[in-house]
Amino acid sequence: MKKLLFVVGLFWSVGMLSAQNIRVIKKKELLELLKPSENEVVIYNFWASWCAPCVKELPIFRQTAEKWAGKVKVVLISLDFAEDLEKAKKILQKKEITFDTFLLDETKYNTWIDDVEPRWQGAIPMTILQKGKKRVFLNEELTWEQLEKELNVLLNAK
Repeated sequence: MKKLLFVVGLFWSVGMLSAQNIRVIKKKELLELLKPSENEVVIYNFWASWCAPCVKELPIFRQTAEKWAGKVKVVLISLDFAEDLEKAKKILQKKEITFDTFLLDETKYNTWIDDVEPRWQGAIPMTILQKGKKRVFLNEELTWEQLEKELNVLLNAK
């Protein structure tokens, strides 16, 4: 029984550690991250720990990453201040997020927003679905049904 509890505890703690990995990046790294790949479908979600709609939709992205594993990559980009990194980590841990997460350490938003998406005015949550040169821009809180619909259209696009 002790061995079983140890093994379960070990797997749980490994999962929690991976949920806490947030890489702090600058604009140059962000733009490199956003470069399209012809063969890969990527969902980029811009969020922050202080944004209630952003936090509310995090489980949708976890569900998407699980359902579409191997077909779709999900990337979270936090717009929290670098000093709020621990707060963001705690939210991701609570929501059981284990996929790629970055914190953009650029407080002068007007210097990079247009480079990310010209239609974006800076409001979050904001999500980009991308496959090659095809790009879907969603600047609202998403539902599972809405995200799945947009994802299916993109996956079936030629």
